[in-house]
Amino acid sequence: MQYHAGQYVRWTITRVRGGDTESFDESAAAGVDVPEGPEVALVEFRGPRGEYLPICTSKGGGKSVAGHGAWRCYDGNARSTWQARMCQVITFGLLDNVFPVASYRFMTGGCPARDPTEWSVETSHSIDGPWKTLHAVSASRTVPTQR
Repeated sequence: MQYHAGQYVRWTITRVRGGDTESFDESAAAGVDVPEGPEVALVEFRGPRGEYLPICTSKGGGKSVAGHGAWRCYDGNARSTWQARMCQVITFGLLDNVFPVASYRFMTGGCPARDPTEWSVETSHSIDGPWKTLHAVSASRTVPTQR
């Protein structure tokens, strides 16, 4: 994975285990209907020396299940989850943009059918871009279902 400094990180989820989103258009922030969208309990970003890069805000995340907005995936509580009704583009604002994003991790919720299986992670100094790709994962890769 490449390192890129930026105040914003955009995570585009284009496929979940339980649904196919071949017609996904990332320019449409509303996303594409799938049987159920992603369920994510935790998202974290780290710098090159492993330092935690705190998230201070998010934009997007689309139509969430009531009480499960996008902020739930970075509230520090792995038992609360962001639950979207469709695949989404979500943009996170980082509190400190001095360090480049070197790695990320996320924890899924309790439903394997809602696990993201295809996504990209990008950074930018502006919420409007331009965006630099850090990492992209295709569905050809096996995503574990073990909880």
